[in-house]
Amino acid sequence: MRKKLKLEDTYRFPGFRPAATVHGIFGDQKARTVTLKRTGTKMVCGGCGAVNHATYDSKVRRVRDLPCGDMRVYLEVEIRRVKCTKCGKVRQEKLDWLSDNPGFTKRFVFFYRSEVPGVVDKVRGYRDEAGLEDR
Repeated sequence: MRKKLKLEDTYRFPGFRPAATVHGIFGDQKARTVTLKRTGTKMVCGGCGAVNHATYDSKVRRVRDLPCGDMRVYLEVEIRRVKCTKCGKVRQEKLDWLSDNPGFTKRFVFFYRSEVPGVVDKVRGYRDEAGLEDR
């Protein structure tokens, strides 16, 4: 018998755990939002990489994650700014699982970078077989 997957199994990121409920997005029937709650107080400075415990301020950001079936999944996560004790500057904390473009998770970017080129090549193959040209 296979183990049933829980929300915590799929959406567990270092320092965060998913809230118990998933919400829809008004006006978008194919999108769902998973809210992530913090489990720790450590923050890593985005500039120098030093570990800090004091928060300067914070905001909630919506980040795109891998789809679940035909549903787009967004994660609502609290991003904190840190007044770093080492470099003395106020910087946004660094979360290892967010991509360089902070609107996406790393696994989302990795999946689409690896999948999309294959799809493009497949479409080009069909186009060549049908004798169609580029516009």
